[in-house]
Amino acid sequence: MDRPDRWSGRRSAGGGAVAARHRLRRGQRLPGRLHRRAEAVLAVPRDPGGGGGGRPQHRAVARGPCLRGDPGPRRGCWRDGRRPDPLQAGGVHALGVLRRDRGRADVLGQRPHLAGVVQPADVGAVHRHRADRRRRHGERHDHGCAAHRDAPQVRQRAAGVPALPVQLGQRAPQHLRVRAGGLRRADRRVPALRAPRTLRDLAPRPHLLEELPLLLLRRGRPTQGKPGGTVIRRSRSLGALATALTLTLAVSGCGRDDDSSAGSAPGVTDEACPDAVDDSKGCIYLGTLTDLTGVFKGVGEPFTAGQKAFWDGINEAGGIGDYEVNVTEYVKDTGYDPEKHAELFNEIKDDVLAVAQSLGTAQTNAILEDAKSESILVGPASLGSNWIWEDVAIEVGTSYCAEAMNVVDYAADQGAKSIAAVHFPGDYGDDAMVGARIAAEERGLKFTDITTGTVDGGDDQSAAVGALLKAKPDFVIISTGPLEVATVIGGAAQKGFTGRFVGSIPTWNTAIVDSPAGPAIEALYMQATSFPTWNADTPGQEKMRESAGDMAPNDWYAIGYGSGYVMKAILEKAIDDDALTRDGMVETANSLTGIDSEGTLPDGTGNWAGDPNEDAVRVTQLNAVDPKAEDKVKVAVEPFTGPTAESYEFTEPCYLMK
Repeated sequence: MDRPDRWSGRRSAGGGAVAARHRLRRGQRLPGRLHRRAEAVLAVPRDPGGGGGGRPQHRAVARGPCLRGDPGPRRGCWRDGRRPDPLQAGGVHALGVLRRDRGRADVLGQRPHLAGVVQPADVGAVHRHRADRRRRHGERHDHGCAAHRDAPQVRQRAAGVPALPVQLGQRAPQHLRVRAGGLRRADRRVPALRAPRTLRDLAPRPHLLEELPLLLLRRGRPTQGKPGGTVIRRSRSLGALATALTLTLAVSGCGRDDDSSAGSAPGVTDEACPDAVDDSKGCIYLGTLTDLTGVFKGVGEPFTAGQKAFWDGINEAGGIGDYEVNVTEYVKDTGYDPEKHAELFNEIKDDVLAVAQSLGTAQTNAILEDAKSESILVGPASLGSNWIWEDVAIEVGTSYCAEAMNVVDYAADQGAKSIAAVHFPGDYGDDAMVGARIAAEERGLKFTDITTGTVDGGDDQSAAVGALLKAKPDFVIISTGPLEVATVIGGAAQKGFTGRFVGSIPTWNTAIVDSPAGPAIEALYMQATSFPTWNADTPGQEKMRESAGDMAPNDWYAIGYGSGYVMKAILEKAIDDDALTRDGMVETANSLTGIDSEGTLPDGTGNWAGDPNEDAVRVTQLNAVDPKAEDKVKVAVEPFTGPTAESYEFTEPCYLMK
């Protein structure tokens, strides 16, 4: 006569746990289907200070395998130290797993698999002053603390034993006491929590909340006259319950100290901004990492001033929703040094919602991985060809690579037979050089690569000048700083060089027109850009000029002002969608198909939802030097896209193909 299944109080499907084990040993299949996912169930522990009259839970739930030193009876253990595997805790309703990728829905499983044993991890001590320290033992709900007990040595469970099927439809009572608020002791082994695809192993780390399986328990009607029994029931409200628990834990600050600590994202406060226009509005802080003392000081200073002027105008007009925006509190001078750039990013990242300006390609690359891990949106003040693939980077304008392709196509159409690229080493200069080389090969032109040596070579450019005089190219793509432009062009012209120079957008500064090399620059130099000039007749440029007041015209001020439209569009949509968090900002940016910059940015800017290669901006215009113009330049060649850039398929950053 078959004995009743001791785990449920009645015969379970397939003859119970012992019968199922014998079936497996004989190679027979078990009835029912196992759930495909590998979500596991946390073991429910004994509670030495809890309710229930000190009665221990069933050892299958409280102890897992037959551990050495277990004071309970060892009846039912196999000779190899294993015990028949029961279903873990009859009170388990289902699992709600919080994903690290918070943009996706919670994963809900209906059939838990059995847990395996793993070694405990090192955790910290509990101090008596902590508010969540439980009385009479050192246990907490947080994953980072432990009771002061050493873990016993155990033998691992035999691998490869499949889980028993769960017959949810039968609503079989389990008759196991479920204690509210029970916590696992630190010396207890925890189940191996593993799940497929984006879910990771559950281990003590700062973001535990995002991966914590929630055991959704439902008290059932006592069955067979036994009080405290639980039954497994189905519920249409399971998803809503999991979501509610997720939000409750997030608001309570369990596991994270950033987005969830105060119910809002870092860099977003209910308090007014410093020097607020309206004290009743909250404040959104945006960071700035720029060059105020280095080789691109002439770019960073006016760019930052234009950025400030844009947000001053927005705040005076009422801000965005219930907030004003501050871009001055967290302005940091990186000196165009990638290491310092990364250091200062780490200094401000906990205080800002996003980074409105990050000047430099190599510099922004130095913070990119941290920005991705923290879901911090970054606005590169850089035109590297790598940004089109980065979800956290909101690039504007044509890349250095595509810009150089257009310049070479223009030169070929003008009858040039040879091209040279004079450039800084590193991501910026190499990006432009590779673009020029690709176009030269496509158009059948001779190409010469000339590197300046360092990014701060200054007025010592004799090697570059000598290489130019030797190669005698018809057109030169120069991708350096403004000082190097004046030195190279002035030195080459003084020695009789007559080739034309076209500089990448960062090479321009109005000051070089008044330098000793001014006449040579006026005769031989043009600037490549994808942005409108200072005097462009557009609504946005008119507002920009009004904001500048008596400031001398500066195209970098204009670009800094125009860049504000990008972040403004993202913030407005995030607020409208109730997604004013770091993740919400990233998702919002990557959902946009365009923005209205009122003519301050190139056409096509802001389409980050489409295919990166197809929707990359590829237009270029050429500006000639005009000492009589307010900003010292005039449009020489209207915006165009050459055949090389038009047909080129970007599959990786150009600077990686050096």
